[in-house]
Amino acid sequence: MLNDTKENPPTHTSVALQPLTSASTAKISTARLPILKAPGADSNFLNWKKVVLRVFKSAKVNHVLTSVAANLRPHTWEEDNDLVCAVLVQIVDEANLRHLADEDNAAKIWDDLSRAHQDSSTGGRVYWIRKLVNARMEGSDINSHIETLANYYERLNSLVTPENP
Repeated sequence: MLNDTKENPPTHTSVALQPLTSASTAKISTARLPILKAPGADSNFLNWKKVVLRVFKSAKVNHVLTSVAANLRPHTWEEDNDLVCAVLVQIVDEANLRHLADEDNAAKIWDDLSRAHQDSSTGGRVYWIRKLVNARMEGSDINSHIETLANYYERLNSLVTPENP
């Protein structure tokens, strides 16, 4: 039987992290990164963000994820920004591509993806509070239930920031 990619989309992809003319001293050249799922209840954004940030930090290109005035950017900024933009385009589900459209700035793309996946509106908070409060243990696996509750808590907690309590 043929595998239908619509039913089983890939969960990870391998991407090159070393540009041909890089002046940076990245210690890794290829990484296997998770695919960012569409925004919603099944979003893997929090875990995706942790993995991607760690890989970008190891590749010494994470500095482009923060907005910096042009006169303060390192000489490798342009090349590093292009690399990060190219990687981000490859590691998101099609539903996320609209958040990357017409963007050539990794910091802007990163912020747009964060906003799309971390709905800090009242509705987003209420959704995760309800998931947490109404969670019921299914079966007899207490560890699985505790992990589910921890995931709900982590998502709810990510919506509360010092700027947006």
